[in-house]
Amino acid sequence: EQKITFPFGNQLPNPIYWVNHHIKESDTKNATIAITHGDLHGDNIFVDKDNAWVIDFERSGEGPIFRDFVELEIDIITRLLSLPNNNLSDLFEICILLTSPSDLGETYKASRLPDVQLNKALSVIQDLRSIAYTVTGISDFREYLWTLLLSAVNLASTTPENDLRKMRALIYSSVICSRLDHWDEIW
Repeated sequence: EQKITFPFGNQLPNPIYWVNHHIKESDTKNATIAITHGDLHGDNIFVDKDNAWVIDFERSGEGPIFRDFVELEIDIITRLLSLPNNNLSDLFEICILLTSPSDLGETYKASRLPDVQLNKALSVIQDLRSIAYTVTGISDFREYLWTLLLSAVNLASTTPENDLRKMRALIYSSVICSRLDHWDEIW
């Protein structure tokens, strides 16, 4: 199917269908390649008061330069983000906000959200993207969004139906598809 109707009422592109029909437009063959961790998520980072350590380098190797950044962002959105009452319409609004920049170095244009944990997650993602921009020097937000999209679609297509991460990954990837479809419009 070309569209998915979500529990909060919005009908958005089916990201798996969308990717299959737009992958040639993605310019993924020209994506910047670097050595990446390959499996960067919250469980592979140990943090104490003064230090942080990354573990589990089993999947390290060449990959899209944004891979580690987007894998961590996807983990924050799909697993670590605490949504009051698991309100998926709040998640939808957050996804719109996260896809709104047109440049990787750009910050979101939003007022503070009423929930402290949501603001904290958005702040962490903003810092993560700022680091990605500083480290790579790449400001093309479309390259970042495509990497984010492919990571989210991978999670959505490999996660069991009843797992909340699947729905969150589908919502985020559907919003990313919409953003890419309407790139030249004010978002």
